[in-house]
Amino acid sequence: MARAARLPCRRTAIDEEEQRNQRIRHFITRRLLDDPVLYPTFDLSRDAQDYFLKQRPHILQALAEATDLEPEDRLDGLALSDKFGDCTDIGLPEEGTDGHATLLVAEHLGQLRLATSGDIVPFSLIERFLAEKAQAHRSFWRKDATATGSEHALARSVVFRLAGLDLVRVLPEGVVVMPAIHRYRHELRATAEPAPEPLPYS
Repeated sequence: MARAARLPCRRTAIDEEEQRNQRIRHFITRRLLDDPVLYPTFDLSRDAQDYFLKQRPHILQALAEATDLEPEDRLDGLALSDKFGDCTDIGLPEEGTDGHATLLVAEHLGQLRLATSGDIVPFSLIERFLAEKAQAHRSFWRKDATATGSEHALARSVVFRLAGLDLVRVLPEGVVVMPAIHRYRHELRATAEPAPEPLPYS
């Protein structure tokens, strides 16, 4: 005797969609908690972008209530800011030569991004920029950071900091400047001339 064809279970389809949404929500939550910035266009699949577009305010509110971190929600990217610095190992702005140099490079790269968004900035350009700034700020910067050739090591330090904050992404031939770098343009204008660093211990 022939059997009637079994229709697909509606509940199974719902369960699969719920599980998919849970996986996406978990992935987005982990990225927001683990990474300095989440760039939906760069970091999420199309399905995850569609889900996040609908759930964005709910996810951010839930994370803010659970962690006491402050959501910074912008069109190009999102971040959870640590008000007290307990969860932050790299800060910007910071005092000292490396901190000031990083802030100067951040503003310079932000200006370059406005003109040539998406282009790769070669490391040599960052080194040349720092060599110029080392002479302009030689009265304030550490002596070893203003010596001829020191821009190579300083550039590596600066790029490491910027990459750690997800303001740039490093490629073999240079860096890609990410949208969140523009949040530091006003920081540099509000920062006074750095005070001279204390002499090293003898």
